[in-house]
Amino acid sequence: MSRRWDEETGKLRDGTQITMRWSDGVAVFDITGYFTEDSESALNVVYDEACALGAARLLMNLDGSGLITSAGYGVIIKLLRRVREKGQDLRIAQPSEQTRRMFQIMGLTHAVPIYANEQEVLEAFAQEASDNK
Repeated sequence: MSRRWDEETGKLRDGTQITMRWSDGVAVFDITGYFTEDSESALNVVYDEACALGAARLLMNLDGSGLITSAGYGVIIKLLRRVREKGQDLRIAQPSEQTRRMFQIMGLTHAVPIYANEQEVLEAFAQEASDNK
């Protein structure tokens, strides 16, 4: 994890950390720190791992995310393209209010559903799986 100078606080800040775990058959990407263009390689690593393990449903949990830069939104758009090409389903949980507003302004809420918390995403995935039986 890299450290960068934060002009706002006048302190060093940690870079992004992205980890993957499974919950109810959903690959959950836990994002912590600042999400920037430097986050792309870490996101690609966990996404590729999820694909190798057969993930069809994905969740980006932004609970620990501090800030998403404009380039960071570009990274999310690239991921969304890859997800769609593979016929997977991506959801986002726990964005900050600022991040939620940016998703709305950019029109990303039409492309990727956003939920208040992880449990809501898991329940929605479970309901959809039940409806499709």
